[in-house]
Amino acid sequence: MRLLLILTSMVFLSSNVLAETPNINPGFWEHNTRISLQGPFNLPAQVNSDQECITQADIDKGIDVIDLPSGCSLTEYDIQSDKADYTMVCDIEGMRAEFKGRMQFQGDRMSGNMTSEVESPLGVMTMQMETEAQRVRDC
Repeated sequence: MRLLLILTSMVFLSSNVLAETPNINPGFWEHNTRISLQGPFNLPAQVNSDQECITQADIDKGIDVIDLPSGCSLTEYDIQSDKADYTMVCDIEGMRAEFKGRMQFQGDRMSGNMTSEVESPLGVMTMQMETEAQRVRDC
């Protein structure tokens, strides 16, 4: 669940040197995320909902807003006003996982997807995540 929150937080990415400010309006946001796992055994898709207040100060923090878990690093990112492409690499209990994703920003709406393949002792597992978010009101 923590990884899901971190990846959802990727929407805040911005850097004064390497990126543009994303087209995200501050306010109270609702996120709906669908995650599925496929591989040696398939897990039914899980849908999670989350709500949070995104302030202009959060957006202005840029890349520093992300609290990456131990063993993970953001290796690439390209942030533009209407989209963000990113790659994150994690060491999960000795297994290397690379996550690739894209978020699209439309002011009061966001959408995105992320995929990862992990070589586990049971075989390759593929994770897919799709997220939709919308601003519902002021904080």
